[in-house]
Amino acid sequence: MKRIQREVCEHIVMKNMKKTIIAIIACLCAGILFYNGTAFAQEITTNPQRDSVTEASLEYFQIEANLFRYSNPENIKIIINGHNASPFTTLIAKKLMIPASEFLKYGKNDVELSFTEGSDGKTVLHSWSFTLKEPSPGRELTHNAPEKLEEGDVLEVTLKASPYGKAKFSINPIITDINMTETSPGVYNGKYEIRHGDNIKNGILTSDIVYPNGEAGHFVSSKKLNISAYFFKVKIISPQQDEEVDLYFDIEGRTRPNSAVYIVPQTGIGGWGNLFTSPTKSSLGSVPGAIELAADSKGYFKIHYGFPIKVPLMSMKYKFFITATDSEGNKSMTTILSVQVRKKLNKDEK
Repeated sequence: MKRIQREVCEHIVMKNMKKTIIAIIACLCAGILFYNGTAFAQEITTNPQRDSVTEASLEYFQIEANLFRYSNPENIKIIINGHNASPFTTLIAKKLMIPASEFLKYGKNDVELSFTEGSDGKTVLHSWSFTLKEPSPGRELTHNAPEKLEEGDVLEVTLKASPYGKAKFSINPIITDINMTETSPGVYNGKYEIRHGDNIKNGILTSDIVYPNGEAGHFVSSKKLNISAYFFKVKIISPQQDEEVDLYFDIEGRTRPNSAVYIVPQTGIGGWGNLFTSPTKSSLGSVPGAIELAADSKGYFKIHYGFPIKVPLMSMKYKFFITATDSEGNKSMTTILSVQVRKKLNKDEK
């Protein structure tokens, strides 16, 4: 009887041990797969994606990889089609930017990414392939931005590609994934209003589009963007700086929504120290001294200004010191608008 009991116990132990060993092997395999990249999609997202077909120009193309784990840039190695691209990579906010144009080709491209992490120095490996197609004629990404964009400016972006896609644009590395609308077959438009704190120098405008058949497109604008929206300012739309104006003219501008705007006029007669009260018409009526008005819900304001004294025979320069205070009590920097008042001709001069 004891022998039988012993044999039964040994059988149970061996059976449980086999299950334990199988479980350990499964965990180890999962770990190996994870660190070799099969399951690593949970940790890294790439653009272009694995096995994707992307229409793109090689000239401005770059690969992006989001590293959700922190890694020292010195420990990152990137191999593209057998070439070491590591010296050209940039890591910003865990996003790896790889200007890979000289390593890529039209057709299939192979990428290997590796880096070490943790105190044990474990090496993480990730590899994937994607296909690049040469863009069809007429494909382009453009924008309306001047040399510099400031707070409140609206960036308008246009992409010309194939129809029926879903498109987004980004200004790397800060502004990402702004939706675009297909306004006509193959033409996609999107807008972004510059916000306080947006500061980008030589920003790269990109657009990604995905089509119903699973193919994609990646486009890059050759015209870079400069955005400076750190300081709170009042932007004058009209008149332009040093523009010649009539005796009565409009001042139009934009600042933060619902701000109080203050305009202090100053004339050039006898130097810049002479201030004048002016007959001014606005939605708030005539206001002596500093003129106060309110910006609307989008930040726009407009005032009709009348020159305060009899215009002499000569032309006159005129300056306006313009500030704003937003709804939270923040005060803007002073914007100085300079205009030239047109000479008023006498009957004898006509």
